[in-house]
Amino acid sequence: MSKREKRLKPERVITKRQLSKWQRQKRTQRIIVAAGAFVVALVLGIVGYGYYNDEVKPFHEDAIRVNDTVFNTGYYIETLSIYAKGTPSWMVSEALDAVVELIQRNELMRQGALEFGISVDKQEIRDELEQRELSNDRAHRGMVEAQLLKDKLLEEHFEPQIAPTAEQVKVRAMLLESSEVLEVVKVRLAEGEDFGSLVEEFTRNSLTKDKAGDVGWLPQGIAQYQLHSMVFDDFVFNLEPGVLSELEDIDTIKNGGYWLIEVTAKEEDMMHVRAILAGNRGEAEEIAAKLEDGDDFAALAEQYSQHLETKDNGGDFGWMPLAGSSMMTSIFNETIWELEVEELSEPIFDEFQKTRGGCWLVEVLVKKPDRQIESNYRQVLAEQALYDWVEECKETSEVECYLDEQKKLWALSQAMEVG
Repeated sequence: MSKREKRLKPERVITKRQLSKWQRQKRTQRIIVAAGAFVVALVLGIVGYGYYNDEVKPFHEDAIRVNDTVFNTGYYIETLSIYAKGTPSWMVSEALDAVVELIQRNELMRQGALEFGISVDKQEIRDELEQRELSNDRAHRGMVEAQLLKDKLLEEHFEPQIAPTAEQVKVRAMLLESSEVLEVVKVRLAEGEDFGSLVEEFTRNSLTKDKAGDVGWLPQGIAQYQLHSMVFDDFVFNLEPGVLSELEDIDTIKNGGYWLIEVTAKEEDMMHVRAILAGNRGEAEEIAAKLEDGDDFAALAEQYSQHLETKDNGGDFGWMPLAGSSMMTSIFNETIWELEVEELSEPIFDEFQKTRGGCWLVEVLVKKPDRQIESNYRQVLAEQALYDWVEECKETSEVECYLDEQKKLWALSQAMEVG
């Protein structure tokens, strides 16, 4: 026998009992590993599901439906972020419902235009995006498509329907915040003051201010866009030239309103604020007098305030930082900073607020029964015809919004992050 053979150990024989024990140990190890993996997967699944529910799912939920077309919340957020850019933060919240309506109207226009054989192809959209240096995402594509489609509808369908001539009146006017101011202006005119100078001082309408009251020639249907008044047309077309006339207009939109603000509590760097937005100084002073007599602030806010976001909440703005809120104008923020607790401010004029109601002081200078309509007015009338057509489409369509106020505010927070 060789030395090598002597060194070789005999082969180990595994008994059935040992084999069975070894197999049981291996099986147990596999079970432990598998169970551990399952637990890890379960934990990751729970975390992932929570992330999906909180961060992913809301973007894919249905937000707006127009007939068979559905837009999800993500699309609403992206569109909202586009229109939020360049807009003062205190005005962005006003866009929440406006963007819903915008998406609805754009889709109604797209669907309705197909009946006229009018559409916009993908290449036109890409070219416009490139020319305007916009990103090629779905919200920008939708915005560009709507604008291109609107231009085509106006040019090919609605503008050709506008008559070239119409009865027109040449007008000068000013919009005054109240009947009290109207009386002051009438006295000063009677004393010989210049109409244009008084417009500069008193009017609450941008167009009349820019033109020193000389509105120019107006065909019927233009005043509601130029002057934001639904009753101006019918009024002036029934006036005789050379007569100075006045008109109370409770629905006209004017620039400016008066705040009555109260700080109800202060804690460290925060304050609790409530406020009422009045349409004119006289009304603001009347409300202030009622507050001094002990009338309830919340009840007066619900009755008089024209600040829609807080009107139904009794004028309650909640807790705000001492430095003021980015959602409000500088005059509002400066006022709350100066107030003591339970001190009511004087009526504070805020030129950046929009309020309803006013008095027109109007004079028709000339009338012409058949005057050529200016091209810019033809375009306005065509756009009105398009707007009316979309409204008709809406009445015969199934249009829904699934976003409640809480979801809209959440969408706003997401849009501000994107912007």
